[in-house]
Amino acid sequence: MDATIVGADSRLTEAPGTLALGDLPPAVDAPPPLELDATGRLPAMRLLGQVHGTYLLAESADGLIVIDQHAAHERVLYERLLRTRGRGAADGQLQVTPTPLPLPSDAFALLTMHQALLMQLGFDLEPFGDRTVLIRSVPRIAAQASPQRLLVDLIAELAEGPRAVAAQTLLERLTITTACRTAIKAGDVLDRDQMAALVRDLARADDPFTCFHGRPTLITLPLAQLERWFLRR
Repeated sequence: MDATIVGADSRLTEAPGTLALGDLPPAVDAPPPLELDATGRLPAMRLLGQVHGTYLLAESADGLIVIDQHAAHERVLYERLLRTRGRGAADGQLQVTPTPLPLPSDAFALLTMHQALLMQLGFDLEPFGDRTVLIRSVPRIAAQASPQRLLVDLIAELAEGPRAVAAQTLLERLTITTACRTAIKAGDVLDRDQMAALVRDLARADDPFTCFHGRPTLITLPLAQLERWFLRR
């Protein structure tokens, strides 16, 4: 069993017929639940913790809220990138040392062809030699990501679509890919401050309930449904 809960009281007790404590993950010394005021379109909630390094749990007046951390962060980053898109490399995160990225000739040609689109996202790219590009800045939302890996993923996105695709449609696809690749992943363990920041950022989103793929960012298990499941009603 590899499930862990971070942020709630994780002390586990042994009962007859259950797994031995040695088979369970170690208990986590965690702070008490964090109270979050109602913000934007999300209700007030008590942030309880994280399960399986993938879902955040919170208690609201109506029941239990389960938040998909990856989908939620995708939504936050996507809207953040939409707000800054078009400002060019001036809004990018400058690399202390430009990062070289050698490329096959066809990928280098593709990148050069669409360099203006990538600049709208915050990239500052400089051809260096025949098949190498220097990455001087990246989108601010991607400051902690690998610049080479992100750019390779974007080049792959450019290569997949038809060459005649409308520039705005292609820019949207690049925006989505950037947000997706730089978002928190399933399995990333978050501390309480990171969890709280994610929920607060999601509450300020224009559409906090779905990611750009159409998947829900959160679901609510109503208290009445929980009571029915436990035969309290």
